[in-house]
Amino acid sequence: MIVDMKKITLVCLESDRDTALNALRELGVLHLEPAASDGNSDGSAAVASELARTESAVAALNAVEGASGDTVQAEPAALVNEVQALLKQRDAIDQRLSALDGEKHALAPFHGVDPVQIADLAAKGVYVHLIRSTPEALPGFGQASVVQQVSGTDRDAIYAVIGVHDLPEGVQGLPLPARSESVVDAEREQQQADRAALARRLAQLKTALPRLEEALLTLEDELDVCKAREGMGSKAKLVYLKGYAPIAGTDQIRARARELGWGLVIETPSRKDNAPTLIKHPTWVKPIKPLFGFLGIVPGYRETDVAPAFLIFMSIFFAMIFGDAGYGLLLLGTVIWLWRKFPKAPADVMRLMIIFLAATTVWGVLTCNYFGVPPDALPGFLGSSLRLFHIQWLSVQDNSMSFCLFLGAVHLTIAHGWKAILLSNSPRAVSQYGWIAVAWFMFALARNLLMGAAFAPWLIALLVGGFGAVLYGTIREKAWMDLPTLPLDLISSFGDLMSYLRLFALGIAGLKVAVAFNEMAGMVGFTGFSIIGAFLILLLGHVLNMVLCAMSVLVHGVRLNALEFSMHMGQEWAGYAYQPFAGRPRKTSEIAN
Repeated sequence: MIVDMKKITLVCLESDRDTALNALRELGVLHLEPAASDGNSDGSAAVASELARTESAVAALNAVEGASGDTVQAEPAALVNEVQALLKQRDAIDQRLSALDGEKHALAPFHGVDPVQIADLAAKGVYVHLIRSTPEALPGFGQASVVQQVSGTDRDAIYAVIGVHDLPEGVQGLPLPARSESVVDAEREQQQADRAALARRLAQLKTALPRLEEALLTLEDELDVCKAREGMGSKAKLVYLKGYAPIAGTDQIRARARELGWGLVIETPSRKDNAPTLIKHPTWVKPIKPLFGFLGIVPGYRETDVAPAFLIFMSIFFAMIFGDAGYGLLLLGTVIWLWRKFPKAPADVMRLMIIFLAATTVWGVLTCNYFGVPPDALPGFLGSSLRLFHIQWLSVQDNSMSFCLFLGAVHLTIAHGWKAILLSNSPRAVSQYGWIAVAWFMFALARNLLMGAAFAPWLIALLVGGFGAVLYGTIREKAWMDLPTLPLDLISSFGDLMSYLRLFALGIAGLKVAVAFNEMAGMVGFTGFSIIGAFLILLLGHVLNMVLCAMSVLVHGVRLNALEFSMHMGQEWAGYAYQPFAGRPRKTSEIAN
């Protein structure tokens, strides 16, 4: 249910600006909207910058494995500065280590060559040159010289020529490296030691993480206040702000206004007002909230909360796409085990997964699908037990396709019927009943075209009557702009119904993939050491199949609810969430520790 809002306009003396903001933040019921767009944003920009630096420091300390030492006692600002400085040093060290690795790689062919020693020898009259050659092409240098292979192979090597002042004509010498490997290794060791010391200091600073997290919450509150202050309009010596509050919260605002002497106007939002959306779900619908949050969709204030239908049909679509009782039971047991092991996991997320996987298990039992293994291939008692609740009708392809089309017709009927109830005082409600008739005509037409089902003549009358009702409601409402698109809407309604066949296609695809991997494992064999290979094929294959099914749910299952159903209901998901101006909750017990 979408909660009714009131539009609030509050006026106070400019000298009472901060008092009013603090009082509203304590109430925590008013969703603020900027009343002016020309306010000074320097304050919020500075706080936002400090907030970003603190968030970066908190994230860096959270990434450190384990805290060590006594709790660091320092002010949050000093902690942030030190962490930021250490991060900058760490980045510089990492860049230097990367450069040293590249330099060491380039020095590999010159292993043991020390340019400093070569320069010292040259000063004493002993010259060393480096050349690249093969043993066969190695030129002669005379008896006074010594040639020693430094690195390489018989086909390509680097040689040190010792004793000659100048190389013979036509022999090209290699430039000496700037440093020796030993010097590079020494610097690398020092850089690594510096990085280790830096890591130890970060581990010490992690002991102050609760204090930084508290400072982060304080900065977030401060940023909210700055933005609220900058969003207030001003006139003479008065300032004002605007926002929205649930009807239940207006009494608190009214009482505080009397107490502090504010001017207050409480209105019902007009059609032009873009009020935020606050939804209160029934307890059994609440598990769907995490999915809406993940998708980032919010119904508009004047739209409808379709969460109950979304949850029911999303559960059905999830079950049909996965379609395997084995997968359902395996994943259901895993989710329950994880919830017991991590009781602080988001409860709504865990409940949603339990609902989806329980539905998957039921559907898999009804279709007799267990990891893609035919029940006939199992021992007599086990196979007969698995077939106990099997609905043979669903195993026939045409019947399975018909069920998907039927499910689509029911889904669209609910959409138009729901909208008709909402428009009960409008001629457009007649149009919605007309579209219901059109949906069932398309159901019969699709079955006739795909499965060769009988097509009764009276279905033409259903189409004519349904489209006539659509036309009647559109004309009575004087929605002239909708008339040219009605023929296209009629055609697209057939395509929308056919979209539900994707449930059949994806279910069959998942089954075929499972069967294919089972056959591959069978070809490898389940005897001797081959059983290891067969087990790996089964494990990787079924895990991959479950991942593909999950992706299909996110793409296709969500689409049927958020697009086909919502479009037929006129749901645009054009809203934004109600976020009251309130302080962040503190975990005082954790901070104290």
